[in-house]
Amino acid sequence: MTKFRFALASVVLIVALASLALVVGVGTADARAKHYHSCKQLNGRYIAGVAKSRRAARHAPAPSLVYVNAALYKANKGLDRDHDGVACELPPGVVIGVS
Repeated sequence: MTKFRFALASVVLIVALASLALVVGVGTADARAKHYHSCKQLNGRYIAGVAKSRRAARHAPAPSLVYVNAALYKANKGLDRDHDGVACELPPGVVIGVS
């Protein structure tokens, strides 16, 4: 009987925690997106920049290397100097060496 009570208590606890998570709410992607203070910092993690959409990334100098994430772009929109939907993209003609 004690195993049954333990199992029942475990199920009740799991349901209570799940309900609490729904009431409190889980953080959105915007809340988790990191804001970088400069392109040097952002390019340290995302070498060819961050785009708000795949469509915007296609127009970047190195489209296959641009990281696409709308929430991350939104957090760093101020770093998009030419307002083309890609923050901190590589300047045209820059070649990234692969070793």
